[in-house]
Parts: sequence; C-alpha cells; structure tokens
Amino acid sequence: MGVEYGEGEASLQRFRPSDTDARLREFVAAYREATNEGRKSARDALTMDDFYTLLTFARRSTVAALRERDPTILRNGIDALTTIDQRRVDPRDHAWAAALVAWASSRVGIDPQAALGEAAELGSPETAELLRRFADDPPDDLNDWGYRLVDGPDGPALVLDDGAEYDPSVDLLRVATAIGAVFEADAYERAEVAVGSDLPDVWLRSGDPEAVARALATVRAGAKVHASLGPDAHRKPDEQSLMAFLVEVTDPASADVLAASASCPDGDALGVAAGQLCCVVIGHSFVMGTKPFETAGALERFREAIRYELDAAQ
Repeated sequence: MGVEYGEGEASLQRFRPSDTDARLREFVAAYREATNEGRKSARDALTMDDFYTLLTFARRSTVAALRERDPTILRNGIDALTTIDQRRVDPRDHAWAAALVAWASSRVGIDPQAALGEAAELGSPETAELLRRFADDPPDDLNDWGYRLVDGPDGPALVLDDGAEYDPSVDLLRVATAIGAVFEADAYERAEVAVGSDLPDVWLRSGDPEAVARALATVRAGAKVHASLGPDAHRKPDEQSLMAFLVEVTDPASADVLAASASCPDGDALGVAAGQLCCVVIGHSFVMGTKPFETAGALERFREAIRYELDAAQ
C-alpha cells in the first residue's frame, strides 16, 4: 500500500488532520466496492505495517468524526477494520480499534448494530466475528478500553486513561500537557499524557515508607507524562525513558512528602510540590548496561518551569 502516518499522527489526544487520511479513504472505498475475491486479494497483498496503518486510520476516524459530527468519516473507519487479517496482527489491537469506532457510532448518528453488522460481510471470518460482537454489544464506557473523552483546545479528543481514581479539583490534564511541552522544548519529543494514573512508590524510596504511604492515601487524582528522547540526543534514544507523575492530594503537606521522596537508583529523579500538587519526574534507561541520558542532578533544569505550571493551576 505504501502509505504511512508521520511522527505523532497516531495520537488521539493531540489530533491533527493528515493528508494520509485522504489516501486511505480512497483505498478503503476501492476495497469496499470490490468483489469478495478482490477484497481477499487486497488483504493478502497488505503487509503487517499496512494493517497497523489502517488500524491507526480507524482510531483516528473516531476523533475526526466527533469533531466534524460527520458519520461518513466514521463509516470509513469501520470499513478500514474489515481490511485487517487477524492472523497477521495482534487481535487485541484489532479489538481495541473496533471498540473505539463502536463506541463513537451512536455519538455521531450511526446505529452500531446495523453499521458493524453490514461491515462484517466485507471481512475475513475472524473479522466478521469481531465486528458482530461489537455490533451486538457496543461499549458504553471508554474507560474499559483505556481512554477518556475530553474537551481539547481544538475539540473533542481521546486521552489515555490508566483506570485509577480521577477526581481532580483542578485541570490536571492541562497541567500534564503543559509539563509535556516543557520536555518537548528540551531534548524530548512526543510527550503523551494519561489520566487516572498512580504514582508508584518504587519512585519514592528517599522518604520514610510509612510517611509515603500516608501521603499516597491522600491522592485524589493522578496523571502521567511519558516523553521520548529525540534521536540526536543519545546513541540509543529508544532505550531511554522520561516520565512525570502528577498528582493532586488533599493537603500541601502530603505533596511535600511525595516530592521530597522522589528517587531513581539508575538515573535521576526530581520532585516538585506546590500547594496540593506534586510532580515526580524520573529519567532513566530501562535497558541494563545502557548509560542513562539523565544523570544525577540533570533534571533540576526543569524545576522552575514545572513549579510555574503547578502554581498557575491553583
């Protein structure tokens, strides 16, 4: 097929239009109009990379359709699902995309039972079974599939949801996104945000365990930022990790305890507290033997920018 998305275009949180969408719509339309034999030949000719590009197109169709209130956009996404050969992808990825389009269907004026049931006729037996399952039982709650619908600056968006309790009194998603932008202004790129995230105590070993446990018990909401190191910053950027855990607690003392307890034995850690917000940043290599990009004390360069964002949110 020879079509792929560019850097960052798979994100459903920071969705932006792509010329690739138009090319895939043409492919999907031709596939839909082909004979059964023609569709099978088309599936057989696709590579695994092609399948994952089409799965990205299907997921992107949910956000595009919600923003435009256009059922035609989502129908293209549904049809893209019928091109997938489950024997050559992880079936869970196929189900994940199907869950999103099934959830979005009724929200843009499509009957999921009819639309997915009709589309099932265009795919392989395995695909037909998957689509009929979601036709009969479309998801009501995106949280079950790891997403949360949010109002982004450009319209509806889908942000990753890790499933923990999430009841912030401030716009924690905006703060996390702003912290991601701080990282992207440095050596990092593609800062992805998730909400409903825990702050694991493995990164809090500089503090008294009992005090840390009491402070964690006061968390009312958490978010996480994960940024990728840019390709020019390190000889093995894919083996580096930068994570920021952002939590809102019920009292400033707990935020202070968590910030002071930040610890990373094989890289660098930074804890910043302001009011009832705390951000713990961890930079390390997750591959044994690879020197971490962030060495002791290096993350201090982010302290003032992060503190500014925490203060601005309250």
